[in-house]
Amino acid sequence: MNTGPEVLPPWTPVRRVTPYEWLYLAASPHFAPFAIQLRVALARLPERALLEAAIQQAASANPGARLRVRGRRWHDSGLAPQLRLPGDALPFTLAHPALHQQLGIQDTPLLEVLYWPGCGLIFRCSHALMDAAGLLLFAKDVFRILRGTSPAGTACMVSDHDYLKARAHAGRRPFLKADQTSPLGPPAHAGRHFVHAHATVPGQVVTASARMAAFMASMCAGQPCRLMMPVDLRRKDATLRSTANLSNPLFLSLQTASDWNTCYRDIITALRRHDELRYSALDGFIPMLPRALLGRTFDRYHARQVRRGAYLTSATLSHLGSVALSDFATPQCTPDAVSLLPFNTPGTALSVESIQHDHGLEISLSCPAASGDGGRLEAFLRRLCDVLARPASGQAVRTVP
Repeated sequence: MNTGPEVLPPWTPVRRVTPYEWLYLAASPHFAPFAIQLRVALARLPERALLEAAIQQAASANPGARLRVRGRRWHDSGLAPQLRLPGDALPFTLAHPALHQQLGIQDTPLLEVLYWPGCGLIFRCSHALMDAAGLLLFAKDVFRILRGTSPAGTACMVSDHDYLKARAHAGRRPFLKADQTSPLGPPAHAGRHFVHAHATVPGQVVTASARMAAFMASMCAGQPCRLMMPVDLRRKDATLRSTANLSNPLFLSLQTASDWNTCYRDIITALRRHDELRYSALDGFIPMLPRALLGRTFDRYHARQVRRGAYLTSATLSHLGSVALSDFATPQCTPDAVSLLPFNTPGTALSVESIQHDHGLEISLSCPAASGDGGRLEAFLRRLCDVLARPASGQAVRTVP
């Protein structure tokens, strides 16, 4: 007899926090908001009571959404994410305070949904809890329930660390030095905060990742360009149906003259070598450090990179792929867009978040103000959008990971 979903006692231990998760938790207070933020732009919002019930049901189907940290372990709190209003009448902007509130501080939730009239719904989660692909799975289930269908659900609790260690044949990543320049140019001052920008390229943009990579390399003023591209491990293994942080970095070193076809071949070659399955030699050391000490150390290391204008990577390119707007429709409304909001990434000169939907490619940028102030970041984004708006020349390629 079906008795419904299993009800776990509060604060059930699930597994240990992994090195990356520990690092993300430590970085949160210093690089707020260290959060993945997925915006669904809806002209008409669902009724709050219906949405709250949908979030509750989606959390039951995706227990990873209920996790919180106690000590060095994840526990199932049994608590669904909260639905929250921005708290004021200010219009939506990237600088709005509601988008910069920290998550997971002093046992507060690591996942929430902003209910924002005139803006839509914004799903916000700590990067320690989920990656962008994991948040996307949860958000899609919320909308499935709103449409009256069953959630797809997730049950896998394997961590990124355990998955990578089980595939140790891929080996370890080489130690990276902070010797990469910024595509935005040298720092103009020593400011510690970040600046953000967002734009939409209309239509379907093919080979987006490779074309953005080639553009970044061309903007590094003749210097080598090292890019970091998060790879969703779920794409390699269908059994990894989980909302957890299951993305691992793929590092590419490009020359200034690299065109997008060369970048595409470099990406495919690296994936065939399984470079994205490599793990860091520091993985065993990171969890040994107290969270506060690790956070302060990481903050100072990032500040030194900004001051010198030399980073671990020239840019981080995070492309979530294509989504159908119908997956985020309610009985009353279909969204105008689905986008990722800017993400502050320490250790990189520029962070690029992108996602393709039916009507266009949404691109969000974040960078240290030292190199992005004075309109530099906005001007850079305009040039990038101009490049992506042109038809891709050369060999036709259907998809890029």
